Amino acid sequence: MKRRYLSLIPFDEAVRILKDTFPSPGITECISLEQAVGRVTAEPVFAPFSVPEVNLAGMDGIAVRSADTKGASERNPLKIDEFTLVNTGHVIPQGCDAVVMIEDVWRDGPDCRIRKSAFPGQFIRPAGEDIREGDLIVPRGHVVRPFDIGAFATYGISSLKVISVSVGLIPVGDELIPAGARPRPGIVPESNTLFAREYFTGMGAACNRYPITRDTKQLISDMLDRALDENELIILFGGSSAGTKDYVEQVIASCGTLLFHGVGMKPGTPAMAGSCDGIPVIGVPGFPVAAACVIREFAGRLLEWWGLPPYPTFPTRAHLATRIHSELGYEEFVQVSAARIGDRISVMPHSRGNGVQMSIVRSNGFVRIPSSYEGYEAGDEIQVHLTVPPMHVDNSLLICGIRDECIHILSNFLSPRRLFLHCCSIPDISALETLKKGMCHAASVSLVRIGAWEGGALPRMMEGLNLMRIPVAEAEIGLVSRDSVTIDNLPLLRFMNRARGTPARILIDELLDRNNIAPDKVPGYASPAARNEGGVITAIKNGSADTGICRKRTAEKADLCWTPLGYESYDLLFPLRAMEETPTIEILTVLKSDQFRTAISHLGGYCTERSGQVIPIFTDST
Repeated sequence: MKRRYLSLIPFDEAVRILKDTFPSPGITECISLEQAVGRVTAEPVFAPFSVPEVNLAGMDGIAVRSADTKGASERNPLKIDEFTLVNTGHVIPQGCDAVVMIEDVWRDGPDCRIRKSAFPGQFIRPAGEDIREGDLIVPRGHVVRPFDIGAFATYGISSLKVISVSVGLIPVGDELIPAGARPRPGIVPESNTLFAREYFTGMGAACNRYPITRDTKQLISDMLDRALDENELIILFGGSSAGTKDYVEQVIASCGTLLFHGVGMKPGTPAMAGSCDGIPVIGVPGFPVAAACVIREFAGRLLEWWGLPPYPTFPTRAHLATRIHSELGYEEFVQVSAARIGDRISVMPHSRGNGVQMSIVRSNGFVRIPSSYEGYEAGDEIQVHLTVPPMHVDNSLLICGIRDECIHILSNFLSPRRLFLHCCSIPDISALETLKKGMCHAASVSLVRIGAWEGGALPRMMEGLNLMRIPVAEAEIGLVSRDSVTIDNLPLLRFMNRARGTPARILIDELLDRNNIAPDKVPGYASPAARNEGGVITAIKNGSADTGICRKRTAEKADLCWTPLGYESYDLLFPLRAMEETPTIEILTVLKSDQFRTAISHLGGYCTERSGQVIPIFTDST
């Protein structure tokens, strides 16, 4: 049996091995100012001359000897016999030590009178005022910024010596195709080298992206040999697990020394590293979430040790909204969304699936859980590494609960108003508990509506709370099938049910009761339920079921028949105290706008009749 990993070493040990094995290559290059932004200076930069090199006029007026101006005033204008007319930036003549601005000078032919005395150095830019010859402009290790370029040009510097690191990026896998095309099942667009190039470039490194390399030892070996001649660091994406076509470990071992394969970290457990001709070669899992973590924690750190600046993150303290479980022995990195609620920052975790790339897109930070911890409890104060400036968190709106397309549309309209909506998906009841603890701004929930009736366990959970309910939109839901069916037909059809507590299940339970149909009389009603609408559609299309519950737009996309039964309402629950707060006001403004309702209508199958209504619910007597 093939072993899963060569070894599974602690995360900190893997970091230490990289640091001890690979000192900085110490390579530099000379580049023009036009190429310098974002690069790191390899040596200190000194001023070749003073700026300004001589005394210059700081105002339009006349250059004079300050001693000749004593006694000048509004009532006693003083005639000046020796002076020179100057404009701002003109060289001050020899012997002059002050400038009288033109507004205080009266000219009468060749004569000149002044109405204010001057002091030595008045309105003069002295030689070396900005910088003196030989002064330090920037030290070694300085990250060049756009404004620095202008200063370098002013000081007569046209090129810079910078730290030079070239990173080779090699994608490996038979399943890969170039990014931009829609893949067929089992095929994956190659995206890892795209994000890695931008990440490393942001640290001041250069990158070489190599063509997709198929899963054969010879092809991988040939591409690695090519990259070793052209780079100081090489990243191999994919082929790092232990499948029948995962050859990266063997290739690294045959070309040099395999340092480790398998790290106690999540995501990124299959990470590996080796040394080939003294050059670090890092094997990265193909899953984008795992790849991003390994790039940041291993390759990024290595470049920092070599003198490049870290990719910017902003550590801060925050309180955890919901519990995060972690496995002992694994250093875990969890994507989170953070927002300021009152006087503290609250964070909510996103999905930790290796294939859920949107967890990175939706997040604005990450949490590191040490390998000695089994996780963190709700309410714990923890350190969060923000991936956006802290001021962004102050303008963020943290919502937890159901995440529907109508919520996404709302987010699109809030962003231009500098309000960034982060919606983290958790069950309705958990969302309500989080809201009760004050750990989120709002809970997004779904309720079932049949006419004036609204059902489910959630309304009972809200009893006694001071909340307001704001409908975002309602989706039409009903029976989906190959042929039109009704509730009365269900005892004759195979039914694909949904899990208890879901809006679809609440709806059909209520309607069966209203129509006096016993659930055990509906074939398949008590069988294992579909996880989502897609499961219902698949069951109907493959013939294992005749009907089930889904939204109208889902049935239309699947080209199936649909019979209306009611509505699933997507609502935001806010504390009543938030009624007058800016985020709530902005949300209500958007929901009531024609632009929002038009955008929702383009989705199809939604109703916006109640969007933006404010419904106080179950307020207590106090």
